[in-house]
Amino acid sequence: MTPFITAYELYEKRRGIKRISTGVRALDELLGGGIETKAITELVGEFGSGKTQLCHQLSIMVQLPEDRGGLNAKALYVDTENTFRPERIMQMAKYRGLDPQELSRIFSMPGLTTVITK
Repeated sequence: MTPFITAYELYEKRRGIKRISTGVRALDELLGGGIETKAITELVGEFGSGKTQLCHQLSIMVQLPEDRGGLNAKALYVDTENTFRPERIMQMAKYRGLDPQELSRIFSMPGLTTVITK
């Protein structure tokens, strides 16, 4: 198998990319419509700048129907710093009109740092 693909093949692959709303219209506009799927997005910033809150928010937003900025999908929260807070997820879910008891589509991987370093 060749590691190269044509521009048309890449175009076809990218047609399947969707975007998840951040829940903040101005940020979505800066990002060209939200966070891209089928990609790894790295968040960088000072302590307390809102990186964890944005990740919590995205794990809620992805569950919403497409007409509300979501993808009616699941979320895997890879927690390398032990910052996942289900209490905060519950608050955000209520705000977005989701039943917090039905948040079985968010999966957390606590302690991944331990796994990686061993």
